[in-house]
Amino acid sequence: MKAYLLFLFIYLYTGCTNEIQNRADLLKKELEVTPILSLSFDSLLLDVHKLPSHQQVAILYQIARREEEEIDGLLKQKTLLLESLPLASKKEKKKILLQLLEIYEKTVEQRVLGEEINGIQLCKELETYSFPQEEEWKIKKIKASFLNKRGLHEQYLPIWFELLAEHRTANKPILIIEDLCTIAHYFSILDDKEKAISLYKEAYQLAINNNISDLKNRCFSQLIYLLYKSNKYTEVISYTNRVDIDSVAISIPSIYPILSTCYLELQKPDSARFYLTKIEQTKKTENNMTFYCNMADTYLAESHMDSALFFLDKAMVQYQKQTGRFKDIKASLPFYFLSPYSSLATLYQKNGDYQQAGKSFALVEPLMKKAINNPAQQEIQVKALARYSSFCRATKQYKKAVDLLIYRDSIQQIITKAEKERDDKNLIDRLQISDLIHKLEMQKVELMDTQRLLVAFGTCIILFIALMGTVYHIYRQRKKRMAILIEQEKEEQQRQTLVSPENAKPLSQQEILFRTAQKKVKSGKLYLDKEISLDSLAKILDTNRTYLSSCINTCSGKNFNQWINDFRIDYLLERIHSGQKLSVLAEKAGFVSTDSFYRNFKRKTNLTPNEYLKQNPPQ
Repeated sequence: MKAYLLFLFIYLYTGCTNEIQNRADLLKKELEVTPILSLSFDSLLLDVHKLPSHQQVAILYQIARREEEEIDGLLKQKTLLLESLPLASKKEKKKILLQLLEIYEKTVEQRVLGEEINGIQLCKELETYSFPQEEEWKIKKIKASFLNKRGLHEQYLPIWFELLAEHRTANKPILIIEDLCTIAHYFSILDDKEKAISLYKEAYQLAINNNISDLKNRCFSQLIYLLYKSNKYTEVISYTNRVDIDSVAISIPSIYPILSTCYLELQKPDSARFYLTKIEQTKKTENNMTFYCNMADTYLAESHMDSALFFLDKAMVQYQKQTGRFKDIKASLPFYFLSPYSSLATLYQKNGDYQQAGKSFALVEPLMKKAINNPAQQEIQVKALARYSSFCRATKQYKKAVDLLIYRDSIQQIITKAEKERDDKNLIDRLQISDLIHKLEMQKVELMDTQRLLVAFGTCIILFIALMGTVYHIYRQRKKRMAILIEQEKEEQQRQTLVSPENAKPLSQQEILFRTAQKKVKSGKLYLDKEISLDSLAKILDTNRTYLSSCINTCSGKNFNQWINDFRIDYLLERIHSGQKLSVLAEKAGFVSTDSFYRNFKRKTNLTPNEYLKQNPPQ
């Protein structure tokens, strides 16, 4: 009966579970095709809330992953994810928070107020979880973008420096380049062009080394633009000479105007004209006035008045065709006429044609006094006003000369004021960044010092352990050899005791070592080696030289040299009647000199070699 009830319970539970699962699958399919902002969707959502929590979480998460473009749709996805969080398990919560971060990123892009703050808070919460490294980098980048939107640059930039350091450690060239470009862009906004240029140069070289074409083009365009803005014309030309300009011009249309200006500033009009021609070839408009004026500028730089007039006339004709007006031309001339006509007027003045110079200056005088906010054009106005004032002084129009100088100074003050305001605006940020970079560098140095200290400490420990192991090994080997020697001597002593028990007495450690040394020297004929020494014999016997010397002195009554030379004399006496010369025999016996041989022979035998031969003739 119990088995039957159990079976019935399992059957009913399985049936209910399958029914709930089928209902959840059906709701999921219907929700996939139902617009998120419709009443039908809200009706289906009520049925979802009746499902078990784990199924609710799965469906709501799936809805939040849908691609929604409207702001209301994104906000509804955010609301659904927030509703699912209390129902989610720890593993599911981690996944939901990541999806929620993506929605915050989209709503921030849609400029929904306050979403950056929510996104920053969510990033801080996600930092408490563990993620794969790629996911951690993604979260940091999103957090940095939120901080940037809020203007919290003192928190924004450290994240990018941290990412840069991590990407360098992981050797991720693409990510390193992107980091460098992001940081460089920020420095360029702060008008710290030198720092920005340095970073773009590093990024560009890294893109070249790793053959990343799209990033290489991006870095190149930003680098060229900043070098141009910083008046580093030689560097612009140096970098552009390394690439195919025509192919670069497809992605960077402004490259030809930049190069023409650079060459003109560097007093190379021919090259400037070459790139102006390139601009004209790539243009699809019939308005050639800018081209003609720029060409005139290049010829004026070489004082070629006829060629300059040719292009200025063409520019004026083009202007008249476009405006359809032939009167009061100077009142509405485009600004790019100012530079060539003021240069032309100065050239007329230089050649002594004051009448034509005055006409040229008068033609563009309204452009000199035109209210303009562009700093580059203001610089052209300042230069033209200075030239016109000089002309007025030369023609004794002193009042007008003074008025022109006053107007020039007012424009110069506007330029200076704008630069000061820009510098003041960015000064605090630049100082904060400077302090930040210093702190990061100090942290890097401290980290490197700590790492070096740990490496040195670890190396010392390893060396100490190795040294102790070596000492212990030598001690064990020496102890083992001494044990063998002692055992051999004991056996020898026992043997001698058996032969003559009345004379048996135990040997001391010194006697044992002395006999071992004597046996080793004699059996191995070590005495024949001229280089044999107390140190080398101690190493052979694996003992201390001082202890060995003491053993020899005590047991033989001689020092080491006398003891070893006695072996040599014995060797020589055995062969003294062989017919060989005594000097030859002495050298074979191991004596380093004849004097040493005669001295030791006399000491051991109390006779000279000749006396010994007379008393002991050969038999």
